[in-house]
Amino acid sequence: MPTSLKNNHHVTAIVVSHDGALWLPEVVASLSKQKHAIDQLVAVDTGSTDGSAKLLKGAGIPVISARRDCGFGEAVKLALESKKLSGPCSQPGKKGDQASCIRMDRGPIGPLDVF
Repeated sequence: MPTSLKNNHHVTAIVVSHDGALWLPEVVASLSKQKHAIDQLVAVDTGSTDGSAKLLKGAGIPVISARRDCGFGEAVKLALESKKLSGPCSQPGKKGDQASCIRMDRGPIGPLDVF
């Protein structure tokens, strides 16, 4: 890829976890292996009881705590509206609104959303 194109990519990763301690180590490790470097990273933990939030924090990932009954879409919305993110994908009504920022990648280890 030409260097001029590489500089135009900005990647935000949002990890949504719900009792995901079993697969989170693999997800965290895979984040550093992405084709494009991740500019922003935040996790939303939906009331896990298995230590998921502690694992994410231990990896240096900012964590937003949500209700246990918080759904996936609501968790992503919380992350996008969080002050832990900056840029066009986190500013509703600005250029690059949230809907146009979302690309869903679902791998074998759980949902991983890259914006």
